[in-house]
Amino acid sequence: MYKMTSYIVCHENINKVRNFLRKFFEEKADRYNHAEWITFRIPNTSFTLNLMTGQDQLLTQNYTMEIQCSSLKELEKLAFKHKKKIHKFKATKAQKDYMYNFITVNGPCGICKVDASFSEDL
Repeated sequence: MYKMTSYIVCHENINKVRNFLRKFFEEKADRYNHAEWITFRIPNTSFTLNLMTGQDQLLTQNYTMEIQCSSLKELEKLAFKHKKKIHKFKATKAQKDYMYNFITVNGPCGICKVDASFSEDL
C-alpha cells in the first residue's frame, strides 16, 4: 500500500493558506516541516496535504477539496460556522435521482477552496 499526498504551491501566501486550511484540517508537524513547508493531515485517512512556498514552481490555482458531510445537519453547522448559504440542485443523470446540497468556502488569493456537501436520495 502506498501513501497519497498532494501539495499546494503558495509562494508568499503560505501563511494565509495555512490559516484557511486550519479551519478544516489538522496541521501535523513531521520531519519535513519548516517555514516554507507545512503539512496537513486529513482526519481518519493517511492522506496528507503539503503547503510550500515553491518559488521555482507555478502558483497553484483553483485547488478544490471536498468534504462529504454525513448528514444535512453537519452541513448546516459548517454553513453557519462559515456564514454560507446552502445551495442545492437535483441531480438526475445518476442511476437514481438525488438532491445535492453544498457550500463553497473560498480560500485566499484564488489558490484553493473547500466545498462541503451532503447528498440525499430522492
